Amino acid sequence: RLDGSRLRALRPMNHAEIFVEAARMTRGLLARDRAAARLIAGIAGPALHRRDPMCASTACAAEGFLSAARIAEEVFGSAEVDRMHRAFDGVTVEALEAQRHWVLEDMHKELREDFESAFMSEDEGDLGSALPARGPKIPGARLPRALAHGRAPC
Repeated sequence: RLDGSRLRALRPMNHAEIFVEAARMTRGLLARDRAAARLIAGIAGPALHRRDPMCASTACAAEGFLSAARIAEEVFGSAEVDRMHRAFDGVTVEALEAQRHWVLEDMHKELREDFESAFMSEDEGDLGSALPARGPKIPGARLPRALAHGRAPC
């Protein structure tokens, strides 16, 4: 059925189901089905922007839809297919950037904890008094100025 009733009946947050139904409909499109292609793009396009990039099943379903859309590019139009691909890629890049940020934050926290535990005096309890006056006694090693003063580098 290309009337879109199933696609319209899906809740907007059911991204994986939207992509699966959109792919099914897209595989059945003929050159004369431009109205159905507009309906599909109108529902699946925004879902590509709002999808959870960390959900593997949603990403897989979105990729399946985009593959079907690329095959039916003559019906959708190349500009629309490119726009949908950019939406998918944009969400993926944003997720990778966020993940990179979280990893760097975790690394920074662990490094700071390691640094503090290496120079923390058990009876003193503060970092400043436990730091050697000239830095650690490691041949050739020098601490960045911010770390030597107990500040985290930004």
